[in-house]
Amino acid sequence: MITVKILESKIAVLTFDNPEKSVNAINNEFLIAFEKELEALVSNDSIKGIILASAKKDFIVGADLEMIMHLKTADEVIEAANRLHELLRKLETCNKPVVAAINGTVLGGGYELCLACHHRIAVNNPKIRIGLPEVQLGLLPGGGGTQRLPRLIGIQNALRPLLEGQKLNPEKASKLGMIDAVVDREEELISEAEKWILEVGNCVQPWDEKKFRIPGGGITSPSNVMALAGTAGMLQKKTYGNYPAPFAILNAINEGLQLPFEQGLQNEAKYFAKCVLSKEAKNMIKPLFFNLNNANKGIARPKDIPSAKIEKVGILGAGMMGGGIAYVTANAGLPVILKDSTQENAERGKAYSENLLAKQIEKGRATKEKAEEILNRIKPTEKTEDLTACDLIIEAVFESRELKATVTKESEAVMNPNGVFASNTSTLPITGLAEASVRPENFIGLHFFSPVDKMPLVEIIVGEKTSDYAIAFCIDYVLKIKKTPIVVNDSRGFYTSRVFSTYIFEGLELLAEGVTPA
Repeated sequence: MITVKILESKIAVLTFDNPEKSVNAINNEFLIAFEKELEALVSNDSIKGIILASAKKDFIVGADLEMIMHLKTADEVIEAANRLHELLRKLETCNKPVVAAINGTVLGGGYELCLACHHRIAVNNPKIRIGLPEVQLGLLPGGGGTQRLPRLIGIQNALRPLLEGQKLNPEKASKLGMIDAVVDREEELISEAEKWILEVGNCVQPWDEKKFRIPGGGITSPSNVMALAGTAGMLQKKTYGNYPAPFAILNAINEGLQLPFEQGLQNEAKYFAKCVLSKEAKNMIKPLFFNLNNANKGIARPKDIPSAKIEKVGILGAGMMGGGIAYVTANAGLPVILKDSTQENAERGKAYSENLLAKQIEKGRATKEKAEEILNRIKPTEKTEDLTACDLIIEAVFESRELKATVTKESEAVMNPNGVFASNTSTLPITGLAEASVRPENFIGLHFFSPVDKMPLVEIIVGEKTSDYAIAFCIDYVLKIKKTPIVVNDSRGFYTSRVFSTYIFEGLELLAEGVTPA
């Protein structure tokens, strides 16, 4: 749904709000509605300018990948790309200034829409991400991104955002020139956009100016010739030729920027079709987008079980894993009891969080006040009684069945009777470890990966007697600490280790069968 509000200044605010989803995405319905509203506004001579806004917490998160995946032939893909190109050209050549008022994350096709605007203003919130991440799914920006971004900020400045799919916060995007201005509060967006239209109101894109020159030089300038040649070599070294998308992006830039702008768009559409129809894109989009998003929404969570109330978490073992789990838990706002065999060891485990936060402060990613707040949630201890009333206890001690059995019995004696006990073991089957538990239905595996603060995946391992309640509880916890939960069956090595070993053994089989190693 798109709503239109006309301000007293005769500037139209066009607001995107998809009623069926929590985010705005570019799909067929969006394109039809947007084109209809745009044509009505452009034909109204009293309208002085247009502001694009969002009623969601994010602006537009990209194109609808389901729509793209339904395209089966090159002609279908090119037709879809050209349809978007034509609409964005209508927007940027409508003879009315258009401003994107970016209130939240804007990616992919959403940012390409912003590039077709004459001015871009974003809220200076470090959590907001701005970029063109299509390459990470085996695609290239098919809405003019390979043509507009290099023409806006220069070829060399555009290479990393396009080839690596960088998602930048507003401050970094502003320094690079990907957005034109930032405001401190969302409430200022519309007024600042209105002010720019009334005071500046330039409605001609740089690349439509007769004397336009690409910032930093064109394709044939010596520095860009060297940069593009070096980038091609770097891509080959990094990908071994197994990922066609970055090469397609590089070709679209190299060829398109030597052509008139609209021919560059047509050229981009052809490369976009090759990427969409490639096996690499199909094999990346399903796991890295659809499946990952489903996991992050807790799709594996058993139904009809109330949300877990987690007020206190105990962690046994203050080594690198235990210290890392303590950090991500405290960072999520939960009080943590970090227990080890001695107070000294427990303090050393808390120091892991102190070091992480000190580095964040040094890089400007955290304040001293915020760091202190997180550290105050971690209580290092050697006393079992401090685990009293813990709702969740995660054991991260040495891989010894006897030691794990001992700490399980000690902890269960004092923790919340309805709480869940989880083992971070990486190899020992959960069903066997649960034999030491008096409540095996509340015994489960929570396997983190090292370093915990950086690795997003957490395996939730289900033993023979593990209940749906324990599974739901742990999924709620993993989502709370902003990790990706996958629920897997119990076995030595669980899921990721078995996949990795299979991957290695399959490579050895290929080698033995005479397949060239490269």
